Amino acid sequence: MLRNKKALVMSVLCAVASVGFVMSASAETMHGNLDEVVVEGSKDVLPGGNVRTTAKLGVLGDKSVMDIPYSEMSMTAKAVETYGDPSQPLANVLMNNPSIRTSTTSPMYTDFSMRGINMNGNHMMLNGVPSLFYQFTTPPSHIIDRIDITSGPNAGVNGVNMSNNGTNSGATPAPGTINIVTKRATDTPVNRYTQTFSGRGNAGEFIDVGRRFGEKNEWGIRVNAEYMEGGLALPGAEKNEKNIFINMDHRGDNSTTNLLAGYFDLRVNGGQRWFSLPNSYSSTVLPDAPDSKNNYDFNGTTKYVHGYLATLNHEHKLNDTWSYFANMGYSRRSGNKDNQGASIKFDEHGNFVGNQFNQQNEEGKNAYVQLGLKGNLETGAVKHDLVLSVDRSWARYWNKSKSYKPNGQDILGNLYDGIIFPDNFVLQNFGDGTPQWEETNIGLTIADTISYGKASLLLAASRKHENF
Repeated sequence: MLRNKKALVMSVLCAVASVGFVMSASAETMHGNLDEVVVEGSKDVLPGGNVRTTAKLGVLGDKSVMDIPYSEMSMTAKAVETYGDPSQPLANVLMNNPSIRTSTTSPMYTDFSMRGINMNGNHMMLNGVPSLFYQFTTPPSHIIDRIDITSGPNAGVNGVNMSNNGTNSGATPAPGTINIVTKRATDTPVNRYTQTFSGRGNAGEFIDVGRRFGEKNEWGIRVNAEYMEGGLALPGAEKNEKNIFINMDHRGDNSTTNLLAGYFDLRVNGGQRWFSLPNSYSSTVLPDAPDSKNNYDFNGTTKYVHGYLATLNHEHKLNDTWSYFANMGYSRRSGNKDNQGASIKFDEHGNFVGNQFNQQNEEGKNAYVQLGLKGNLETGAVKHDLVLSVDRSWARYWNKSKSYKPNGQDILGNLYDGIIFPDNFVLQNFGDGTPQWEETNIGLTIADTISYGKASLLLAASRKHENF
C-alpha cells in the first residue's frame, strides 16, 4: 500500500511538472502585438458611473468633493436610472446617501429626512434655484442629469430659502441642501424613447431628444417628456402624470447661459396610509397588524397638482480674474386634496373611531433672483477665491380647507376590512383658496476660499432677513 501511495504522489508531481513545462513553452513561443483596446471614461465620474468627483457648493460653484469641507455626494443620471422608479417618490434614490431616510409610506407625498430633520420637495433646488417644488412634488427623475447632496451646516454658502416646508409648518433649518441639475444637450445627438412598467399596471412613456447646433456647437436644446398612468404596488393607489421640460443652453467664449422651462400635471388616486391612536386610547395592548393588501381609501381619495416653472442661469467672464453670475426662477402651481384625514384613528379592537373627511384647495407661487460676483486674488503666496452675492426669494400661498363628517356620520370600518363611507356621500365644492401667507427673504453672502500650498481654508458669512 505504501508503494502505491508513493506511485500516486509521483504521478501527481509529474503531471504538475508537465503542465508547468507546457505553460512555459507556450510563453516562450508567444509573439506579436495585442489588438487595440479602447477604454472610455470621464475624469469627472468615479468607476461604476454612479458618483461624480465634483459637486456644486452653493455660491462657490462646482468644486472637487475632496476640496469641499462638508459631506457631499453628487449622483449621476445613471444612479437615478439604476436605483429609481419613475412611479415612486425621488426619496428612493436619495436614500443611497447615508444621511437620508424616507419618512413616508404614501405616494401622495415626497417626505424624507436628512440627519433626522424632516424635508421634502420644498427643500430641493433646481439648477441652483430654491423653493420651486413643494411637499407633493419633486423634479421628475427623467430630467435629472445629477443630484448634488450636501450634508452639514452649509447655510453660509447658500442663499435664502422659504421657511414654510409643508411637513412640520415651521422654520426648522435644513441640515443640508439637495440641488438638482437638469439634462442639457450633449455633443452627441440624443434620440431616446423609454417605456416602463411597475406596480399593478402602471405604465410610463418617456421621450428624450437633444441636439447641439451652431458653428462650434454653442447652442443646445434638450426636450424631455413623460406620460404615465396606472395602478401602483399599493392596493387601490394609482399615479397619473404628464409633463414636458425644455432645456436650452448657450456656451460662448466668455459666457454660459441655461434656460429651463417646464409644465407638470400630477395626480395620485388612493394612497392614504397613515394610522394613529386617538387621544382617548387607554388600552395597554394593540390590535393585530392589518393586512397590507387592504385598501383604506374611499373612491374619491386624490391628491392633484399642476403648474409650470422656469429657471435661468447665466455666467459671464469679465476678464481673466473676475466674472459675474445670475440665477433666477419662477414657479406657479395649483391643486386639491380629498382624503379621510391626515391619519386614520382606531381603537383597541382595530375599529376606526372619530375620523373625519378633509378637503383642500390650494395654490402657490415662488420667485427667486440671485446676482453675484466672483474672482481670484493673490496676496503673496496665498490665493483667494472670492464670491459676493445677493439674492431675494418671494412666495405667496392660497389655501381653503375643510374637515367634516360625511353626511354627518363617522367614517367607519376597521384595520382588517378597510374603510366604509356612506353610500350617498358627495364631495362638496367650497371654492378656491384664499390668501394665507406671503413671505419675502433677502440675503447677502460673502465667501473666501484661502489656499496656501496644499492647505485650504473656507471662510463664509451670510446675513438673511425674513419678512412674513
